[in-house]
Amino acid sequence: MNFKSFLTLFFFVFPLFAIENVTLQLKWHHQFQFAGYYAAVEQGYYRDEGLNVTLRDRNPAINNIEQVLNGESQYGIADSVLLVYLAQKKPIAIVAPIFQHSPNVLIALKSSGIDSPYKMIGKRISMYPNDADGLPFLAMLHETGVTKKGFNRVETNFDINDLTSKKVDVSHGYATNEPFEIRKKGLEVNVIYPQNFGVDLYGDMLFTTQDELKDHPKRVEAMRRATIKGWKYAIAHKEEIIRLIQTKYSNTQTTDKLMFEANGIIAAIAPESVAIGTLNQGRLDYMREMLDSHGLTSPDESLGESLYRDVSGMRQKILAHISFDQIVYISFFIFILLIMMVYFVRKLQIRKKELIVLKESAEASARSKSEFLAAMSHEIRTPMNGVLGMLGLLDRTQLDPSQKHKVAVATSSATSLLGLINDILDFSKIEAGKMDLEMLEFDLRDELEDFTHFIAFKAQEKGLGLILNTDKISYSNIITDPGRLRQILTNLVGNAVKFTHEGQITINASLYKEDEKHGRLHIDVIDTGIGIPHEKIETLFEVFTQADGSTTRKYGGTGLGLSIVKKLCALMGGFVSVTSIPGEGSTFSVDLSVELGSDQVIAHAVKQETNEENIIWPANTRILLVEDNDINQLVAQGILEHIGLDCDIAANGLEALDAIRISNDTQRYTVVLMDCQMPEMDGYDATRAVREGRAGEENKYLPIIAMTANAMQGDRQKCTNAGMDDYIAKPINLSVLKSTLIQWILKEEALIIKQTVPTDLVLWDEADALHRLGNNDTLLNKIIESFMNDGPKSLTALIKALAENNSQDAQLHAHSLKGAAGNVGALKLQAIAKHLEEAAKNKDLSKVQVEIQECENTLSETLKLFKAHLDKETKPTLRKKRLDPLQMAIKLQTLKKELEKGMMIDTQETGIFVEYTNEAFTQKMAKLKEYIERFETEKGTTLIDKIMSELEFF
Repeated sequence: MNFKSFLTLFFFVFPLFAIENVTLQLKWHHQFQFAGYYAAVEQGYYRDEGLNVTLRDRNPAINNIEQVLNGESQYGIADSVLLVYLAQKKPIAIVAPIFQHSPNVLIALKSSGIDSPYKMIGKRISMYPNDADGLPFLAMLHETGVTKKGFNRVETNFDINDLTSKKVDVSHGYATNEPFEIRKKGLEVNVIYPQNFGVDLYGDMLFTTQDELKDHPKRVEAMRRATIKGWKYAIAHKEEIIRLIQTKYSNTQTTDKLMFEANGIIAAIAPESVAIGTLNQGRLDYMREMLDSHGLTSPDESLGESLYRDVSGMRQKILAHISFDQIVYISFFIFILLIMMVYFVRKLQIRKKELIVLKESAEASARSKSEFLAAMSHEIRTPMNGVLGMLGLLDRTQLDPSQKHKVAVATSSATSLLGLINDILDFSKIEAGKMDLEMLEFDLRDELEDFTHFIAFKAQEKGLGLILNTDKISYSNIITDPGRLRQILTNLVGNAVKFTHEGQITINASLYKEDEKHGRLHIDVIDTGIGIPHEKIETLFEVFTQADGSTTRKYGGTGLGLSIVKKLCALMGGFVSVTSIPGEGSTFSVDLSVELGSDQVIAHAVKQETNEENIIWPANTRILLVEDNDINQLVAQGILEHIGLDCDIAANGLEALDAIRISNDTQRYTVVLMDCQMPEMDGYDATRAVREGRAGEENKYLPIIAMTANAMQGDRQKCTNAGMDDYIAKPINLSVLKSTLIQWILKEEALIIKQTVPTDLVLWDEADALHRLGNNDTLLNKIIESFMNDGPKSLTALIKALAENNSQDAQLHAHSLKGAAGNVGALKLQAIAKHLEEAAKNKDLSKVQVEIQECENTLSETLKLFKAHLDKETKPTLRKKRLDPLQMAIKLQTLKKELEKGMMIDTQETGIFVEYTNEAFTQKMAKLKEYIERFETEKGTTLIDKIMSELEFF
């Protein structure tokens, strides 16, 4: 055979192995009802069977069964209505029943009292206009003795509002859909299942035509096999399929709704009872007989040509139609394929050896990357610890307003830089597989409320509302990583605040129990911001990606935040998804796997709501600080002095061992703060030496607290393995260090608090409130206004909970009032609310009843004080300055040069950022001031050029 003949043979035989295009007509719009088909497409199951399947959305105005019969689609999905078509001698072939039970139900409002077909006599029932589509309902009504004349049949318009507005008494629907929508409206429903009244029909079935079954039996078999495989995958990975539906097929559906639908669909499939795709001939015959008895189908119709049969029995028929010459050609082609396979196997063996070498090289590279990350983490965080620590100590000294402003700007910049560093390191840690979860038990409600109070100031600065809804948290104590949970929320809520200019941000949290030990935590972050274009959603969680290239220039950010969120969610056994409408807002949904905790959380550390100066440390307290960096020594000393403690210093592990050993002759150390990376002897080796008794047997169990700038996975475990008792990350946080020292120094003693608090606390500590807000009067007034609106609501809710004898709600509302009062410095109200919260927690509602009147009186007095403050708060009348264009041009030119050189500019000292008689010019200068203070140099210089070009017009 010459080469030309071979090519002819090749192109003759090759189509036998080509991909076949197939269209599958869906029964309705995209939803979880078709999850198995999505999975078969996305997982490549159809492609593996040689099929390229296109899923066609349903047009409600067109009959989906007729679309298959007339050849528009080769395959379709329909329910037991197919039996009616078969009775009408339509050439339909049933390939595989997917739903063993039909989710078709009748629905009535619970208030109507209709809970069975017997109570539907004379009622208005919304139903399909033809008997075929209304098959399960008519069969159920007939089975219970209700004839067509026994009820008022109303043609459906597929609007569930007809039921909720009582235009009809009963409506058809899907058990997996309409009940959820109605309950969202706050209405309870009765769901009447036909199978409870003797009518148990198949639900969705994969079908085709009889011609397709006869002419393409192998394609039918392949379609059936891949579809069943897809449904098995979808059932085992329903959360993944829900994400797929939201991102690719229908981005308007919420996770809650799809999860409700998924659970209902899986119940209808009944995979644990019956293998997916099982078609029971006896059950099918029973259905036909039942429908025949009610006159819904015609009797004595054979289904033999209309049911899928295994194609293995047909292979002889297929072979009978192949000639001897064709068999020779095919055999020769297979021989050529075998030769090619041998060639490629040898090539693969060579490639395999190359890949082993590459793998070993990649592993070495990964180890180097991990070591580099650990080193960079330490080297970057160490100087940042010094910068932030010194700024924190400086801020606690006596400063004039200008100096405070400079410290605030420097602190803000350093914190932003640390945040950027953390994002990059976190992403690198996850990519390198070096991030562990720290599983702790904690109170979910408290954690969410603390986070909301933390983020509320950012929202209030922009005039946005921030709402936390925890009504659906049924189990308060959970076990997961609270730090990573807060990191996820900080990213999502921070983005919501950043991209929302008016309206509000809502955080809806719910916790569902899966079994006795496990649950699913679901959190929606809903904003009314700028929204995200649909075409950008698919890439939103990719690295260094934002919805628009201009987003980074306008709003800032690295584009790492959402990628980190996605990877953290996966690490925590969950996922994140988003739905959005441009111009209206976005909803980011997080779903995480958690363990359910005990009723009471055992505190990880002693929590005391008291000021540092009120702690009396034991007289014999002695601390050894082991730290090689001079700046870090100063920072740690300064923080310790601030909380009333002193320390000795050792510069490395060897000096520490000597100091601890010598302390036996004077006064032994109470606790050691140990840096991990130091010259001569590091903290790990020094700790091991102490545990081995090389610093004296008496000190083998001396508490040692690690202090490290490393942020890598396993650092805590590495410290524990070395024998350290606790762990503090750098930069050192004052409150964390204080609570840790309280735990280790006072763990066997009662915490002694000075009795310096007067019996009658002041109503309002204005100075303290201002200090915590960075002396921002405007922000303080906004928060006061918010408190004046929300405080009475919390008290009203508390009183209502008492009237209902609901201690859990009483505790919740007292906690909310306590937090709000603390935010505005309302000390007396805060103390009373705290007592109420503790009493409610102990279920001592009688004590709450006694103190509630004092709470009402104190709130009333506080509100009067706040009102008087706001009434007298008047903006100083500023003399508006007349603009001198020439002088202004000179000053702006100088300012531009300073910006381009990267010089630090104090906007308060320039003298040009004041109010001018020209309002438009004042607004432009205010915007320039904002750019300078936010270090947006490029925007600042661009605006200066624009202002200078327009000076003559002002």
